[in-house]
Amino acid sequence: MLERRRHAMVLELFASRRVRNARILGALRRVPREVFLPEARWNDAYDLDAGWPSIASMAMMLEAARLERWHRVLEAGTGDGYGTALLLELGTEVFSIDTDAGSVRSAAGCLMRLGYEPAHLRDHDPREGWPEHGPFDAIVIPDVVDDVPTGVVAQLAPGGRLVAWMRRADGPARLVVYARSESEDEFDLDYAVWHRVVPTTEHEGDDARGRP
Repeated sequence: MLERRRHAMVLELFASRRVRNARILGALRRVPREVFLPEARWNDAYDLDAGWPSIASMAMMLEAARLERWHRVLEAGTGDGYGTALLLELGTEVFSIDTDAGSVRSAAGCLMRLGYEPAHLRDHDPREGWPEHGPFDAIVIPDVVDDVPTGVVAQLAPGGRLVAWMRRADGPARLVVYARSESEDEFDLDYAVWHRVVPTTEHEGDDARGRP
């Protein structure tokens, strides 16, 4: 039953035109979301917009990051580990940090159950990044933020992309991309991505963990 729901979710996401990248859709088809959730939440495990970060918000973020298999990726916010699993499924080397040590331990256990090669996990403040392992080809920030710390931006490699959901006072969060130039220490906002708006959900504002 859950496997059928997972496949239906991928078809729904593709049909919505929010994500069209075949590699990302394939990863979503293969990673069982329910492994990272308590059984009480299995009924909405494949609701595209349930909770935060939602499946849709994570998938849009991964597509915007333009990930390659050889990329080193900083995930600034491990959460339950589902996003970490998607990054690993895409073949990237993942460095994931979260302030909640319990979440990091739980995520590590879920990843081991699924047989993934271990990611680099650490309980640490995501706003500080992980400079000793930088620079990173991509940085993803799954939680909604008011700003991107300059110390994290500085850990982006030349040609890299930092993707974050930014809070706005006048509406839902927006997905933005900071792209670092190859030849100069310059950063540009990708405004084509800026205008993609995450749908409002009934879970909006449930708690203080970065939901819009």
